[in-house]
Amino acid sequence: MSLRRSGPPAPGTPKTGQDTASVAAVQKMLRDARNGKGTGRENVVSRLMSHPVRAVPVAFLMVIIVGTGLLMLPAARTDGGAEGFMPAAFTSVSAVCVTGLITVDTATFWTPFGQGIILGLIQVGGFGIMTLATLLALLVRKSIGLRGQQRGLLPL
Repeated sequence: MSLRRSGPPAPGTPKTGQDTASVAAVQKMLRDARNGKGTGRENVVSRLMSHPVRAVPVAFLMVIIVGTGLLMLPAARTDGGAEGFMPAAFTSVSAVCVTGLITVDTATFWTPFGQGIILGLIQVGGFGIMTLATLLALLVRKSIGLRGQQRGLLPL
């Protein structure tokens, strides 16, 4: 095994596979950047929100993050101080997922403002669950349509 440093290739020597692959990758990146398909933050968001199957979980996550932030406000708590991240995060996730689980007493720990936020999160979570159920029904109905039943493709 040789540890000598290799210099630039001599003129007239063929390029190695790694060099041509690197050149092709750079050309693809430049072509994508020219066509607006770069790797910027706006493209990641547009890719995530472009398909309903990806958009619904991302929307749930965004509502949970916003709800956690609102519940961390001092106006949302009766003690007025910043108790911590965990009660706000757990309450937000529980409200959006409509589980009903709590770690603190809602009536005494949260102010009416905080209780209103929790109520709004429950409503948005209910809309999300209905959206997921509708998407599931559409996916099932699309794959098992009336045309497939008329042709006798499905066993009755």
